[in-house]
Amino acid sequence: MRGFSFAADARSFYYVHEALGAKRPHYRAAYRHVLGTAFDGDREIFYAGEDQRLRLHIVAGEKRLGFLVFRFCDKTYTDFYLWRFDSESPAELLVDNADYKFGPLLLKDRILAITDRDSPNSRIVEVRLRAGGPPEFVDVVAESDCPIRGWAVASDRIYVSYIRGVKSEIEVFGLQGRKLGQLPVAENDTVRIIGASTENDELLIEQESFTKPIQIWRYSPQTREPQLWARRGIPFDSQEYAHVQEWFSAKDGTRIPMFLVGRHDVLNKGPHPAIMTAYGGYGVPMTPQFSAFVSYLMERGCLFALPNIRNHRDLRCLAAQTQACWWEQP
Repeated sequence: MRGFSFAADARSFYYVHEALGAKRPHYRAAYRHVLGTAFDGDREIFYAGEDQRLRLHIVAGEKRLGFLVFRFCDKTYTDFYLWRFDSESPAELLVDNADYKFGPLLLKDRILAITDRDSPNSRIVEVRLRAGGPPEFVDVVAESDCPIRGWAVASDRIYVSYIRGVKSEIEVFGLQGRKLGQLPVAENDTVRIIGASTENDELLIEQESFTKPIQIWRYSPQTREPQLWARRGIPFDSQEYAHVQEWFSAKDGTRIPMFLVGRHDVLNKGPHPAIMTAYGGYGVPMTPQFSAFVSYLMERGCLFALPNIRNHRDLRCLAAQTQACWWEQP
């Protein structure tokens, strides 16, 4: 299933599905299904093409559907169509052959989207339609000095997550782009936006750290404080563990931070066995995350090391300095 949306009549829904074992496995189309009827009678409402390099996704809206068509060629190209529920007219092509990231969100009377067009770190824009020409992209949340990691709209607020250095942040904006503040995030926690609805003001956030298994919190501007909604039940006494931050020099002289995590007694004196992992591709640093495997090793006296490398050359430099045995994924 690559997309789903209930119809306005609440008796049917729209969907995109690539069935296993289909006679035409590369046929990309969207359909309408009426509840209580057989699926083989579903009506096709949009056809994207028939090619294994095509992917079709539905973008749900209150009165409209969006169709995102991705073509995976030498690079990824994106088309975006807009269609009103139950319209007899074909979907209207709004964005054609885009060679940049484009992720739209349909509001009641506006289209917002995340894009990296003319903005390598991405920005949130309003897509304004223009008769006889391509749509205009108007900044709502401008590009900043670090990449956008996630975003969501809940009621009249836009929530945007970033990683600055190795710290997670979630900034809050009004629908017109005025900055309203930040959500409270603990210094050593990693947070991710995982859910929101434009119809209410509640935001769902996933949170974890080296010593804290994944928890889900809900936030509402009415209460102004996150409330615990769910957590993973893992028998692990986080009070017995801590972490410190050390630094090493890369080949170009840049100072690279590295987390060391372990039991208090292990951090206070050494040497000890250590396990190290790292990733730094595409400008995406690894941040504090919980691992059942790593916690098992730390319980038995191991150190865990997480260098915040920029690329594989930093990792090779660190391995040479520490005489570590390491394996690089090809």
